[in-house]
Amino acid sequence: MADDRELLVRFGGEFADELIERAQGSWLETADGRRILDFTSGQMCATLGHSHPAILEAMRAAGERVVHLYSGFISSDVIGLARDLMTVLPPELSRSLFLSTGGEANEAALRLAKLTTGGHEVLAFTGSWHGMTAGASSSTYSAGP
Repeated sequence: MADDRELLVRFGGEFADELIERAQGSWLETADGRRILDFTSGQMCATLGHSHPAILEAMRAAGERVVHLYSGFISSDVIGLARDLMTVLPPELSRSLFLSTGGEANEAALRLAKLTTGGHEVLAFTGSWHGMTAGASSSTYSAGP
């Protein structure tokens, strides 16, 4: 793990001393074969687990059509997801905004809150982490060593 400090920039705290080789469900597996119960995953894996077969199949199928587009272009997968979401969301939430990261989601939430309230102040907790983007990081009070 010495390479982590030479090759990577860390934006908060230190990297763990474990190299993760694979993940399945709620479990991580280290390079030396040790299994670790994952309590720290990102949004998708925390709710669906790692390597969920339905997610992997959807990613494979979508990857055969369109992987990534300029934000001004829309694929049929994006429209389909928005339609599917509208079937389970209340009418007040009739439009979607799909983003790449939690930081971007927090940026959008901050902007929507300011537009809705007309205010400019944000409350955040000490030790909180909201992302690397400008607005999200300005409401983050955790920088690590």
